[in-house]
Amino acid sequence: MFEKTAVYGKRGGVVAQHRGAAEAGAEILRAGGNAVDAALATAFSLGVLEPWMSGIGGGGYILIGRPGEVPSLVDFSLRAPAGVRPTDYPVVAGRSSDLFPWPSVDGERNTRGPLSVCAPTAVAGLELAWRRFGTLPWKILLEPAIGFARQGLPVDWYTQLILSSLARDLRHDPAAKARFLDEGGASIATGWTALSRPTIDMRTLSDTLEIIAGEGSRAIYRGDLGRDLVLDVAERGGVLDMRDFDAAAPRLVEPAQAGYRGYRVWSASGLSGGVTVAKALQVLGARTIPAAVRGEFYGDLVEAIVPSLRTRQDQLGDSSAPGDDGSCTTHFCVADAQGLTVSATLTLVSMFGSKVLSPRTGIMLNNGMAWFDPVPGRANSIGPAKRCLSNMAPTLVHTPDGGLIAVGAAGGRKIIPAVVQLLAFIIDGGLSMQAAMLQPRIDVHHDRTIIADERLGEEIGSVLYSHGRIHLVENTVFPNHFGITGALLLSKGGLEAMPDPVAPRAGAACA
Repeated sequence: MFEKTAVYGKRGGVVAQHRGAAEAGAEILRAGGNAVDAALATAFSLGVLEPWMSGIGGGGYILIGRPGEVPSLVDFSLRAPAGVRPTDYPVVAGRSSDLFPWPSVDGERNTRGPLSVCAPTAVAGLELAWRRFGTLPWKILLEPAIGFARQGLPVDWYTQLILSSLARDLRHDPAAKARFLDEGGASIATGWTALSRPTIDMRTLSDTLEIIAGEGSRAIYRGDLGRDLVLDVAERGGVLDMRDFDAAAPRLVEPAQAGYRGYRVWSASGLSGGVTVAKALQVLGARTIPAAVRGEFYGDLVEAIVPSLRTRQDQLGDSSAPGDDGSCTTHFCVADAQGLTVSATLTLVSMFGSKVLSPRTGIMLNNGMAWFDPVPGRANSIGPAKRCLSNMAPTLVHTPDGGLIAVGAAGGRKIIPAVVQLLAFIIDGGLSMQAAMLQPRIDVHHDRTIIADERLGEEIGSVLYSHGRIHLVENTVFPNHFGITGALLLSKGGLEAMPDPVAPRAGAACA
């Protein structure tokens, strides 16, 4: 589990949560594409290879830049449909069982089902990045994903684990049940050998990808695919409308930024986690650097992250309260030989998003409404056409010697602590990229609940007890307690890329 190592190259590379997607992106680099071209191939491939994490039915952020230059941020975050009515989400007793510990909503309609769906923005966002920065033809960049979809999704032990954990929710949607579960409504079982391994039929999705490859995003936002999506949601009781696609159009915006000990940190702006990452680093930067990555090093992290999360909660109505929010997003980083670098985070919000599969298009749809507080009258309460608040924080860092670090994470609320720690390990702790990714981490909540990797030991654990309520846990594949990270370093010596050491499919590939 902890045996992964960094990869090194001179012509760029990709690190992603699935090694097949990383290799697809690296192949685009080898074919002469730049980092943005490779990022698109990676993104579309991830939506097929890990359809519970991201896909064309979701949204996200892409941060694009070069060493020493101000990066550009493509914001294609989600927005509530204009037809949403807060009264459609009546609060009942209890707490939500999904990502965020909001009060429960009757029928969980804010987290699952057609009323949880926001207009998907991923294709428009990826296309905007390509039109602004890409070099290869659009159609070529979708070919790897189309190929993966035509082959079908192999059911290995990890896929079966995911399907088993979500089978109860997937049964509620006929199309999702038909694709991902067996006839009895249980998860499809993997075979005992490679020759007996079943595959999930993804041909409807491959047909949709073929259309998008030929027509671009207008196939969804102006064409029959969009009308089919709207019709499928409407038939299930949702309020998505074609006009919602225009309202949720992607934007090219200024990223958030912070100075940190001679480094310049750039991250997602707006209603994202990047703003809180920048705030936490500003707080941390005012503290003296500890002599080593030991007890007080982690104590300082807690004291920087906690007030930043509290500010986020008070001012933005954040989802930073304690709760079990599984890793249900994907992050990847790309750099090319010319120094163009991408840090991107895409999401369906929850695992399998809304658990609603559009049968006409094969697209799994997001549940962006889960990001809103269902209690009326708060900063992040449900409302028509409101942008969703998210934790995504794709980040680029300019180093004093002219290099560039790309980093980010998946895992809902766990993203912000993960990104802050990785940067602190590298900048303050002096750790290499590989060592930083292997270093045991903590997860911090706004109320000083601290989840700590048991490998930190008694010495560090005893220090953390003075900073909050600590819980020692094993760093496992499922559930993932600390977020799924990915990072790369671009320097004069070349590229160093390191995938998450715990995520079983994560990998890196060099051009």
